[in-house]
Amino acid sequence: SDRRNGFQIAGPRAAELLQACTSTPVREIKFLDVREMVVGSTACLVQQVSYTGDNGFEIYCDPMAQRALWDTLWTAGQPLSITPFGMRAMMILLAAIAGGQLKCIFCDARNGEIANQLALG
Repeated sequence: SDRRNGFQIAGPRAAELLQACTSTPVREIKFLDVREMVVGSTACLVQQVSYTGDNGFEIYCDPMAQRALWDTLWTAGQPLSITPFGMRAMMILLAAIAGGQLKCIFCDARNGEIANQLALG
């Protein structure tokens, strides 16, 4: 939306990272739950989701606060060896986890190039 931008954090230590940035008890957030919470100093909308097969969260905030949110997550993630990843990396993780079973995700006209790069097309 034009009112919220966000990040996804994913992996086996995603909840640990999020907990390091908020006083909200992260362990109480169930799969597909949505919570309003402050992450660092940023008011956010957080949903627990997983596109990679690991624990994951989508974290949305006002576009003007996105840099502060990034800085909070990046700083707290350094001891956890956080690594930025983009949409293509996430799609590769999906393909690696489920093999050709997720071929349909890559086969629309817009994503055909990704399917070909992954030898799924």
